[in-house]
Amino acid sequence: MDMMPLLSTLEVLEKSSRTLEMSPQQVEECVEQLGKLTLEFLSNATTAPAFTERLSVSEANALDLGKTDTPADILKAFYDQILSSGINSSSGKFMGYIPGGGLLSAAFADFLAAMTNRFVGLYQPSPGATQIENDVVAWLVEKFEMPTGSWGTLTSGGSAATLIALTAARSQLARSDWMRAKIYVTSQTHMAAARALNIIGFDKSNIHEISTDSQLRMSIEHLEKAIISDRAAGFVPWLVCSTAGSTNTGAVDDLEKLSNLCKQPQNNLWLHIDAAYGGFFYLCNEKKTILKGISTADSLVLDPHKGMFMPYGCGAVLVKDAKILKKAFSAEADYLADDSSDIHTSPADYSFELTRHFRAPRIWISLKMFGVEPFKDALSEKLLLANYLHDELQNISELDVPWKPQLSIVAFRIKGDDSENSTKELLAFLVSRGNAHVSSTLIFGKIYLRACILSFRTHLEEVKILVEEIKAYFGSK
Repeated sequence: MDMMPLLSTLEVLEKSSRTLEMSPQQVEECVEQLGKLTLEFLSNATTAPAFTERLSVSEANALDLGKTDTPADILKAFYDQILSSGINSSSGKFMGYIPGGGLLSAAFADFLAAMTNRFVGLYQPSPGATQIENDVVAWLVEKFEMPTGSWGTLTSGGSAATLIALTAARSQLARSDWMRAKIYVTSQTHMAAARALNIIGFDKSNIHEISTDSQLRMSIEHLEKAIISDRAAGFVPWLVCSTAGSTNTGAVDDLEKLSNLCKQPQNNLWLHIDAAYGGFFYLCNEKKTILKGISTADSLVLDPHKGMFMPYGCGAVLVKDAKILKKAFSAEADYLADDSSDIHTSPADYSFELTRHFRAPRIWISLKMFGVEPFKDALSEKLLLANYLHDELQNISELDVPWKPQLSIVAFRIKGDDSENSTKELLAFLVSRGNAHVSSTLIFGKIYLRACILSFRTHLEEVKILVEEIKAYFGSK
């Protein structure tokens, strides 16, 4: 083989590929521009509209991906493209959906995680990084008072966490019972459960919907009767999907009674608790009672990108028996023979992910920076704000506000609005003005608006703005 042409070609390719390594000057310029962008973003985070309507994103800001630009041009184009339209979920005035908070400390953590680019699926490639992942999981197990032997993993969010949890649960069900298995849900169960169940091989014939009480919690009486009836009919009662903070109203099932029912010897059902939204309120002493029983879950789903104000893409699942979780997911491969997972804990053994994002620094660095107390206080603040909003809306005679918030969501609609046109009109009015953002949902077939108070940037001022916006709507009639 003639080496000269090869060496010449390699020299050309190397020169080009080395341009991917930024020069110190480029790094310095990018850091400077990022600093300016960060300060600009933060200065507008609470004053910018909660929603900006735009029918289509202009191509004027789109980058020509075949052409290079300066860091300043690139960041400006990115900034304009992202922030020029849509929901401003970083605003304290955004209460339309349960928000991903976006703590800046977590953004710094993401930068460090991406820059160092350590592989955290297995322990051996990066023991230090993997230990941070394990430390965060251990912290969650401790804070939620899960029993010794519990373990879990960090995920992309509640949907992935639910899939992992229910896959672990399925591993305890005999394959011969899959067709006859019964899964108990309510009308308030999050859609993530239905999607996960479908993925792992169950369909509507396996689902038994349980009625709710006046507070939209799973009826214990109906569930008990359903279990007895299903067993008598030859089915296999298997899984209860309970909720600790529903997406619609923040309703919390009676977790302690559900646990007692599931653990009765004649039942022995797997208790899955979806605490993606409501779980972190367990950090607050005032919610220990309503969330009592959360630590008895066979599987527990949490979303730090909700109750810990992390950026989107940070969920968690905890399972009471780590051995069950590991058996459901661990696998071997010849090309992984160098790993020492038999000695150390590797996240890949507890999830369907092998290559995975290094998520833990978001939580680890934020806790190192602030401690736990500010998180607890922020959550307590949201609880009080929800009660304040509920009381203020009850004082508006045109509104129906039927449920006192169990956590931090307030649902309301216009009284006597049988056609529902007025409630829809109120929603359109609020959204179009952009001063405070809420969303709609269906509860018992009727449209309700819902204000979800969970952003770390939502304070009394922002809630007062929402109240004034609603009053402005009625004043305009």
